[in-house]
Amino acid sequence: MLQTHHFTRVGGSDEIGSERLEDWSPKTYGNAWDLHGAAINRLAEIVVSDDEFAEQARRLLSSHIRGLLSAVPFEEVKVMIERIVAHAGIWIEAIQAVNNWLYFDRRKTPKELGQKVRAFFDQLMPTHPVDLVVIYTRGWQGGFDDPDADFDPDDPGGHDYEYATRESYRLAATVVRDATMLDSALHRLVTSDARNVFPFSR
Repeated sequence: MLQTHHFTRVGGSDEIGSERLEDWSPKTYGNAWDLHGAAINRLAEIVVSDDEFAEQARRLLSSHIRGLLSAVPFEEVKVMIERIVAHAGIWIEAIQAVNNWLYFDRRKTPKELGQKVRAFFDQLMPTHPVDLVVIYTRGWQGGFDDPDADFDPDDPGGHDYEYATRESYRLAATVVRDATMLDSALHRLVTSDARNVFPFSR
């Protein structure tokens, strides 16, 4: 129900009794939005209920945010993310998904949507230096992009692999001067699976 990419199904032999089942397909965009919206709401309810499957539901949602931003009305995705952030705090996977959308998908959508998602990205980003360091060092080098840059398919070599590293460099000068922030950064990074932490640490 969360899949937004195109796919085909040859068919199947699904039956209930003597009745052969027919594949459902949406007849309008509204039908598709309702389908995705039902899945979003169902999983969001699990996430904010502290159910035993809350973390799994959150992972499922975060893995589809990028596609949903292009497939359903923006406000539906925004409300879902805001609801989960209000319940659980900073949602790094959602931030990463929005960042990916801005870099790879913004150029293919109406300008107004791009502006809304860009503003929402700023809203999601934390302001505390240590929280920002955790975000910039979390993924592989080049995995977090400048939110004001767009991917150019005609110039794949133009990808800026140093954006997140530069941002972590910039924050290192602030963190290292504050004993409390430095202690917090050490505790959070040494015990994490951060993949781009060495440049910041150095």
